[in-house]
Amino acid sequence: MITQVSKKVTSRFIMLGIIPEDGFEVYAYSFEILISSLISFLALSVAAILSGTVYYTALYLVGFMPIRLSAGGFHACGGR
Repeated sequence: MITQVSKKVTSRFIMLGIIPEDGFEVYAYSFEILISSLISFLALSVAAILSGTVYYTALYLVGFMPIRLSAGGFHACGGR
């Protein structure tokens, strides 16, 4: 589902002339990672609010995000 949405977003951006057509696969994959990360962040945020652990979740994200940025995400571990 995320793959299909990312391809539609990429097609729309190409149609609007925002991105070049020759990089379709690269942009589609980039949007797929972006959408997946946003969904994960939103789910984590909702869970933190519902459980009343917003402070601890914020601390977790502050510690975890630099590690993920420098070490790679799920795609670096064969998660796809």
